[in-house]
Parts: sequence; C-alpha cells; structure tokens
Amino acid sequence: MKYIYIACISAATIFLYNPDKIPSSTTPWWVGLYIFLLFNFIFSLLALSKRAKTPLLTCLFLLSAVTGYYTSSFQLKITPDIIGACLETSFFEAKEFLEPRLLLWLLMAGAMTFLTSRALSGMRVTKRYLGFFGILCALLIGAYQNLNSSYFKEHYDNERLLTHFENIIPFNSVNAFFGYIKNASAIDELGKIENTAQLEAHRTKQVPLDVIFVLGESARADHFGLNGYHRNTTPKLSLEKNAVSFKDVTSFAANTRRSVPIMITEADSAQPEVTSSSFLSIFQKLGFETFWFSLNDKFDRHSNPITRTLVGVDNLYFRSFFNVEYKTAQDHMMLPALKKVLQDTPNKSHFVVLHTRGSHWAYKNRYAQKFRKWTPDTSSTSDIQGLINSYDNSILMTDDLLYRTIELVRNKNALVLYCSDHGESLGEDGVFNHGNPDRTEQRKVPLIVWFSKKYAQNSPQHVANLWANKDLPISHDYIFHSLLALASIEYQRQRPELDLSSSTMLVGHGSLNKTLAHR
Repeated sequence: MKYIYIACISAATIFLYNPDKIPSSTTPWWVGLYIFLLFNFIFSLLALSKRAKTPLLTCLFLLSAVTGYYTSSFQLKITPDIIGACLETSFFEAKEFLEPRLLLWLLMAGAMTFLTSRALSGMRVTKRYLGFFGILCALLIGAYQNLNSSYFKEHYDNERLLTHFENIIPFNSVNAFFGYIKNASAIDELGKIENTAQLEAHRTKQVPLDVIFVLGESARADHFGLNGYHRNTTPKLSLEKNAVSFKDVTSFAANTRRSVPIMITEADSAQPEVTSSSFLSIFQKLGFETFWFSLNDKFDRHSNPITRTLVGVDNLYFRSFFNVEYKTAQDHMMLPALKKVLQDTPNKSHFVVLHTRGSHWAYKNRYAQKFRKWTPDTSSTSDIQGLINSYDNSILMTDDLLYRTIELVRNKNALVLYCSDHGESLGEDGVFNHGNPDRTEQRKVPLIVWFSKKYAQNSPQHVANLWANKDLPISHDYIFHSLLALASIEYQRQRPELDLSSSTMLVGHGSLNKTLAHR
C-alpha cells in the first residue's frame, strides 16, 4: 500500500508543480514517465528517514510552492541571476512581489507535507522494499541512458530539456542557487577590481560641465511616446528639441544586477567580466564632484556587483539618506538633493547618477496620484490592461522626472543621459516582469541624451554625431565610452567605436540579434 502512496504523491507533485510535464500534444509521454520515476525515487528514499523525513519534505514542498507561485504568476525562468536578485534585494522590495495567492500555495505545501509524511510513516527496509527500490532504480537508470542516447539527442533534443533539473520544480531553484554560488565565487576570484582612476585620462575642455546620468528601471522603449507609442507617455520630453532618442537599444541583460555593471564600467557583451571600477572614478579624478543617489537600499561593496564598482565616488546616498519607507519612495524625492548639489558649487563640474525606481514592480507604487492618467490601474497579472495602465503611468512620471532634471541644468553647460537597465514583459505570451533575456520586450530599452544650448555651442560635433547615430542599433556597451567622450575626456582605453557622439561609431555591438545568436 505504501508504494501506491508513493506513486500517488509523485503524480500529485507533477500535477501541482510541474503541469508542463504531463503528457500532451506538446509533451511526449516519456517525459512524464521519467519525471514520475524521478519523484518516486526521491520519495522512496525520504520514506526511510525517520528524523529528517518531515524537515526534508517541508523544504521540498515549501520550495516547490514558492517556485511554482512565481513561475506560474510571472512566467519567470529560475536562473542564477533570479536567485541573485532575490538574495541581494531588500526585504521591502521583495515584499512588493507578494500577493494573496502565495498564501494558497503555502497552504497547499503544508497540506502536501502533512499528508506525505503521514503516508510514508512506518516504512522499513524489507525484501519487498529492496525489490521495489531495485526495479525503480533500474527503470530510472534505463530511462536516463535512453534520454542521453544519440537517437534522442538527434530527434528529441528540445523535448529532452524538459527532463533537466533546471526545468523541474523544485530542483530548478536548487540548480540555480548553486549556479549563483559559482558566479559569486568567480567574482571573488577576480579579487580587488582595478581602479580606473589610475589609468591615464585628461579633459580636452576645462569649462565647468554638469553631467547627469539617470539610470532607469524596467522601462521598455516601445512604451515611450517619444519612440512612437500610441499613448503620449512622454508629453514633456517630446517638446524638448535637444533631446535625442535612440530607438534601437539592447540591454545587456534582463535584470538590474547584471545590466548596471555593464552600463557603468568598461565591461561589455563580448567581455562581461567586471574587472575595473565605474566611470565615476575617472570623473572624480578629473575634478568632477561625483554623486550617486539611489532610492534602493545600500548593500555591502563586496557582495553586490553594482556597489562593488563604486570606487572613488565622493558621495554615496541610498534610501536611508532620504528617510523614506521603501513602498512610498518615489524618484522625485531625489530632485531636492540634486538641486542642492548644483546650487552649492555652481562653478564646479558635477557628475551625478540618479538610480531610479522607475517602472519596477509593483507599478502602482511608482507614481504619485497626479500621474494617474490611465485607469483602472492595477498591480495584478489577472488584469493585463489595468497592469499596462499602471505601467504607462509610471513612464509618465519618469517623463516628468527627466523634465525637472533638465530644468535644473537648462541654463548651464550640461547634458543628461537616461537609459533603462532592462525592459519588462506585460503579459506577452503570458509572461510578466523581467529576468528572461530571451524576451525582446525585456531587452529593448529607451536611451535619451539631452544637451543644453551652451553644451551644443561648446561641442557642436558631438551633437551632430548624436543626431546622426540615433536610429542605429546600439546597446548598453556604448554608455561608458559615450559619457566619457561627451564630457570631452580622453581615456587610456578609449573606444571610439562605442561612442555615440563619434563619426566612427560601429553599429550593432551587443545588439539583440547578435546576443541571441550566441546563446
């Protein structure tokens, strides 16, 4: 009877947490059989452990519930980057992803743990058990060998992927966790990063200059009115004659922790290992007052891939500086600090980064009431139009943020560069949020360069080249070298081919087509 229980529990685990493994017109029967045998094997082993059985079952079903909830709600693929984002985010940010439906998944996990523990109690190593377990092992080994045979690899290579641990709940989370540990170890092995300030660099123009880099969050290019979106989500930017919008921009990744280091350092899609500090080190060396303002929480310099690069920055300010709760923090709260910086030292050069919350989930929390233009606005994946409305409202607020930023430097020698770290899925093919680099909408991002009249007078060739290059395919790879060049900085490892303001810029470095072709 116990063996029937094991079979039923295995079938229930597949049905509840891995429904895509149930045989269907798209899933071969042998995929379901292999997964069924695998869970039979696992539960048969757990049944023999008196003390560890319940804790292990609790972990298994709890992990299955959490993973199942997020994959079914947002169609997220669990990867090392997703695990990294979870481990490196704050509790307050993670809380915004919690919905009442998660409680149902957790209750289901509790019920499965209780029923399974009761059903498997009292099992002992008997001749019958050894016979059952031996047959099970033989079937599982035989199935595994067949799946890895040349015949299956040749004729069913895509279907075989369904049997990999990375595609089976909850093993995908465990597999991704070890992948994250491996990546973190690789970063540790790189040791202390090189300080780019130690390399040769100089300014060719010594006039005071204000450079503001607005680091966007989860904004997708096709939802900007400036780029042809049917809704006018950028009414103020659309009136800026000196705003150059690059319309074919690919993000390096589909999450913040991987994209931002590429945006602010020399690392690129061809050589993504971050071995040197950010461009702020160079600006600081050359006399710019450097500032990093962020409404996110501060993380240890050695444990986060972004803060790790912030070497030689004069002033680092995170959410605690603004004395605001995570849920109520909105990007405009950084503007008074920016205004004070510019007013306190009006004759100095400044390089300021505003790391925004932009259009990060939950979208309704990202904008003030006066930007609630499209309604009904929701944060529920069950109402896609309401979700899009709230997302577009967040873009509308970003438009206002950029306008107000521009107003602070309009009469100065200044430039403002805005680019988002990645895009966002809004229900396309049932997919939501971000984290999947294979989704075009998660990789196509807005990039806008605004320049003042004084800047245009001082650097007319830069301006002309920006306009000439605006419709060409580019990527995050270009930001580091472009900001240095736009500030008239000549750098030891300068790459004009990755400079948006250069007449010799090369097209398509890190573009989406090339990126996907190498996956």
